[in-house]
Amino acid sequence: MFLMSFYRNATVGTDTLNYLIYSSEHRESEYIVTFITWLIAEGDLDSRGIIYVTSLVTYIFSGLCVFKYKLDVRYFVLFFFLGNIFTMGMNISRQIAAVSITAYFVPFIMNTSFKKSLWFFLGIVLAYGFHYSSLFAVLLYPILRYVNIGKKHLGFIMLMVSPLLLFNIIPIDRIMALFIPDEYSSYSTTRTLTASLLGYIYKMFLLLLQYKLLSHIRDVKVCLFYVLGVITSNISIGMDSNVARIFLIYSFLNVIATAHIGTLMRDEKALKKMPLYAMILISTYFCFIGIQTNPDLNNYLFYK
Repeated sequence: MFLMSFYRNATVGTDTLNYLIYSSEHRESEYIVTFITWLIAEGDLDSRGIIYVTSLVTYIFSGLCVFKYKLDVRYFVLFFFLGNIFTMGMNISRQIAAVSITAYFVPFIMNTSFKKSLWFFLGIVLAYGFHYSSLFAVLLYPILRYVNIGKKHLGFIMLMVSPLLLFNIIPIDRIMALFIPDEYSSYSTTRTLTASLLGYIYKMFLLLLQYKLLSHIRDVKVCLFYVLGVITSNISIGMDSNVARIFLIYSFLNVIATAHIGTLMRDEKALKKMPLYAMILISTYFCFIGIQTNPDLNNYLFYK
């Protein structure tokens, strides 16, 4: 996956071509990207510099997450792919790089001293160098540091809130749109509920499987960011694509939490793993449907 991201052709991914013609006057607040574009402009770095750097950062920090969270690498790679992090990494590379950095620093919040927990903000500063949306991950600090909710209550919240977001009964995208910088307004799309009925059935069935799997997590804090990931993933159907970017950190944490569940269940009998197998099966189907309908990724080419 790293090689496919690192050596992809300019035709692969929505934003890849934009990275090759990046303007040094664009998004100056994202200081690492600005520095890379300056190096490119000065002739000290190849024009594919942003592609190379974001690919390296994404897969280095994703690999570090495997060790940080003590995950079975097989489950992490599987859900990294099924959770669309791989495909998104070839479309919105800067943000996926930022998300992988943030995810690595999240454990510093939990079960550590106050002084050590501040390392999380170092991660935010580093991630912000790639994408502004990292600032919204600051909300994770008070949630994971100070919120203590039991597993049963978290499960109830997940079942109640997810459908409200899925069907836009809670218009969270319109609320969050107020906080998006003007320079990103060109990315916005209008939220509609025109997704297929099959898509909604899939989401609701997946929610039930995720609820079932919640019981296998032992760490309450991991339960918390797993539930956050499940809830925010149900905002995505028809959502303003610009606003949806804010919640990608939760999608990445959901990948980590689901891989954590797989790691805990690896020695369980096959019957107890049925919800996990069912989730993998239906997620695989919809993942490949998504790839086939994406002309950028369906016609993958290596860089020449």
